[in-house]
Amino acid sequence: MRKSFEKEAKEILEFLTELKTGSKILYRPFIIEITGTPDSGKTSVIATLTRFFKRAGWRVLNPTEGAEITKKVPRTTHLYNIRTGIYALGELLDNTYSLDFDLVIFDRAVYDAYCWQEYWYRKKVISRQVADVIQGFFIQPEVASKIDTCFFVICSAEEALRREAEWALTVKQGETTNPESIEKLINIWQDCYKKFVELKAPVVLLDTTKMSPKQMGNFILTRTIKAMRERIRKIIKQA
Repeated sequence: MRKSFEKEAKEILEFLTELKTGSKILYRPFIIEITGTPDSGKTSVIATLTRFFKRAGWRVLNPTEGAEITKKVPRTTHLYNIRTGIYALGELLDNTYSLDFDLVIFDRAVYDAYCWQEYWYRKKVISRQVADVIQGFFIQPEVASKIDTCFFVICSAEEALRREAEWALTVKQGETTNPESIEKLINIWQDCYKKFVELKAPVVLLDTTKMSPKQMGNFILTRTIKAMRERIRKIIKQA
């Protein structure tokens, strides 16, 4: 199966390379966002995609996650997720018009910002009206259309805590890394995913609870290649 993936990845890259030299209007990097709940496997998904496509000859960019550059805004307020979302939005728009990369993989971006505002609404920190305004800003059509596919990665609270315990240096649980909070986050991400499916957004739900790393890799590569084929079909229609 991997050989088939490698052949398709090479053919898609050749198509994009020809397009880039012939029509800068139609060309842009393929863009993926990974969002999800704690310890669900987001890092593994990103690493798998990055490794595979780099070895297939693609120029891959992994923008710094918003949490890494947001140091002053406290995580105890919805403003934190606005700040990380705005950073990701800027990176998304900048790289949409870049000729330097063939594939951009975001570790949390605008879909993630949408989901976190839902979290703050359900915690009664912000009103439904405020949440709607912020969510609408991040997922406005002109923005959302830049993301070719978004993986909503989740896993059960029990499995997430087991994974965290494998490397954690403390038994103390965080605000969003305890069983009750993880279950709430899973519900939020599932609800948001269902809403985007109804809107026909390019979203994919990936429940890694019972998946081995190999199964996870095969799943994400299958769905990514499928999304790339769909992108090419749209480009051909535009040409």
